[in-house]
Amino acid sequence: MMFWSSGSGLTFNYPLKLIPWYKRPCGGASMWMIDSGVKAEPPPIEKLLNSQIMWADVAVCPDILGDAHGTIARTREWFPQIKERKPAAKTVVCTQGTDAERMKIMDTFPDADWYGAGLNQDGDKKAFTDAERERILRWLVPEIHARGKRVHIFGIGCRMPQLELFVELGVDSFDSSTVVLIAAHGKALNGDLKQIHMTYGGTADDKRKLVDLSLRNIDLALKRLNDRKAMLF
Repeated sequence: MMFWSSGSGLTFNYPLKLIPWYKRPCGGASMWMIDSGVKAEPPPIEKLLNSQIMWADVAVCPDILGDAHGTIARTREWFPQIKERKPAAKTVVCTQGTDAERMKIMDTFPDADWYGAGLNQDGDKKAFTDAERERILRWLVPEIHARGKRVHIFGIGCRMPQLELFVELGVDSFDSSTVVLIAAHGKALNGDLKQIHMTYGGTADDKRKLVDLSLRNIDLALKRLNDRKAMLF
C-alpha cells in the first residue's frame, strides 16, 4: 500500500497555506499525484491542466465533497481533457455520496484507472464516523477491485486503526496532509503514528526534517502491518 503526502515544496515555506495539488508517495518521490481539491467553488483547474498536469504521474479528477451529482458533472467535464493533456497519467475518479451514488459514479466513468473513496462527509455534509467509513470500505474496496481498478482513499488522516483497516481490506493507496500540517506546529508522527512535539527551530529545513520523520514512521508502520498480514495469510 502506498501513502501519498499532500503538499508541494512551497508548503514547507508557507505551511499555513497548504497547496493540496501536489502529492508524493512515501518512499517514492519520483512519482507525483495532482489533485484539484474538493471545494464547491470551481478550482483554477485551467491552470492545473495547462501547466501542472505535465508533472503528474497520477491525476485526480475534480470532485465536490459529499456531492455525487456535482462530482459527476465536474468529472464529466474534465476527465476527457485530462486524458488529452496527459495520456500517460493514471486518472482517479473519486466516489462520493450514498452507496448507490458511488456505484453510479463508477458506472459513469468505466475508463478511470483508479477509483477513489471520499470519506470526509456524506451528502448532508455531516462528517462520517469511523464506523460509517469502515462500513463503506468493506463493500467498496472489493467492488472496485472486482472492476479491475485500484483503490485510493482521500485524506482522512494517518491513525493506526485506519491503516490496520486499509491493509486488511487491501487498499492500494491513501493520502493525507497531516504530516505537513503538524510539521508547521513542531510536531511529527512517532512509531505508533501519534503526534508528538519535537525540538523545533521553525525554519523550512526544520519542517522538512519533521515531515521526513513522519514519513519514515508511516513507511515502517505499513511494513509492519503488511508483514503481519503476510504471516496470517
